[in-house]
Amino acid sequence: MSTKTKVLVILTLCFFLPAQSLFAWNGHGHRVIASIAFLKLSPAHRLEIANRIRNHPRWESDFATQMPDVVRAGDKQIKAEWIFQQAACWPDTTRGLKGEEYKRYNHSTWHYINLIDYLNPKQQDGIDTSRINLAMQPPTDPDNLSGMNAVQAINYVQSKIADTTLSKEDDALMLCWLLHVYSDLHQPLHTTAVFSKTLLPKGCRGGNSIKTKQGRNLHSLWDGLLGKDNKYQACHNQALRMLEDADLASLGERAADVIDAESVCLGSNWYCKNYAYASEVRAHLQRLEEDGETKIVAVDLSESYLQRAGTVAAHQASRAGWRLAKVLAE
Repeated sequence: MSTKTKVLVILTLCFFLPAQSLFAWNGHGHRVIASIAFLKLSPAHRLEIANRIRNHPRWESDFATQMPDVVRAGDKQIKAEWIFQQAACWPDTTRGLKGEEYKRYNHSTWHYINLIDYLNPKQQDGIDTSRINLAMQPPTDPDNLSGMNAVQAINYVQSKIADTTLSKEDDALMLCWLLHVYSDLHQPLHTTAVFSKTLLPKGCRGGNSIKTKQGRNLHSLWDGLLGKDNKYQACHNQALRMLEDADLASLGERAADVIDAESVCLGSNWYCKNYAYASEVRAHLQRLEEDGETKIVAVDLSESYLQRAGTVAAHQASRAGWRLAKVLAE
């Protein structure tokens, strides 16, 4: 690991919050990844995409009036980068909408997919996972789109963006979802859920059910690994540092060779099983399972676990940014 990467990991671990919202990367993480993608695109392409996002049906309320003064006073490229950042966070804000707007814009299942990880592979009988949506392609029935998982959603969104008959408003919406969910899929805990007979018969909901002494739960802890400062400049600066780090840049460049949603999902699934649900987490859950517990006692994560988690988060964010740039460029 390079010195810069070590520093990044140390800084990352300083940003833990005692309680995070149950989103994928928090706002800071989504903004950093969006800025990495933005900075990898040509100046002309950046402006083109930002201008398309300006057609968003909630542009005035969720973008124009939210733009910070420092961004408003900046040039076209600064405004465009902030639009990328805001668009990448927008799908999480739909949870706060009401009535018909909530029904139209909020798609709660699009943020994740629960690939199955059995706590004890020898005890699969009796665990009902039949309702878990593991499909990789979107349904042909348009009435079923609200229940899509993250992989289906990405494939659906990309097909809609490629449709030349799509309205400008829907194109803007789809760009927001692409920026958001593609990043979501790099947060390992948005790909995998642990199941067990007694403790987690319905799954751990991507770590949301696994309490930790370092935060509210495992999922929220991973959400905050990239930081917590949502200001434009802070996220821009962190993206620049990650692009200037030789190790992270090399990793991101290699990752951009594989950009399809299913492959990205399977890669994150591997990191989830081997790092998020690492041996100390699994051993803790297994002890509770063996004791017949039905409630999870908070796991006390080791310093080495937190350090590895910080490294994986930085790596996954770099991969997400480089891959997003490739997807947008194509």
